[in-house]
Amino acid sequence: MITIISALATIVGAVGGMSLILLPQIRKLEGEITRTRDELKGDIAGVRDELKADIAGVRTELKAEIATVRTELKAEIATVRTELKAEIATVHTELKAEIGGVRDEQVATRLAMTDRVARVEGRVFGLPLPEADTA
Repeated sequence: MITIISALATIVGAVGGMSLILLPQIRKLEGEITRTRDELKGDIAGVRDELKADIAGVRTELKAEIATVRTELKAEIATVRTELKAEIATVHTELKAEIGGVRDEQVATRLAMTDRVARVEGRVFGLPLPEADTA
């Protein structure tokens, strides 16, 4: 049992000795890892800032483009509205004239029918009417 303990002590001593040899290298690597991590953090921050600036630029461009399109659409809508109002006014005038013509024709037809009915009734009941010039 003493030999096992002494063997273990020898191994632990050897490993401890190796760790003393490797300790400066490990610390050096830890320092390099820290520096690399810090560099990457700086690079990431730089890229993030560039992307934020790019996004802000694109956002500004899009806002300007949206404003331009909105202005163009407002102008186009105003033009179409004006054209439609003019067209509606024209159609209204035409329909008004057509309705007036139909009313005049209806009045003339009613007068002619009234005259004919009166003549027929006059003949039936013996009241002759003077001849009117009706079509």
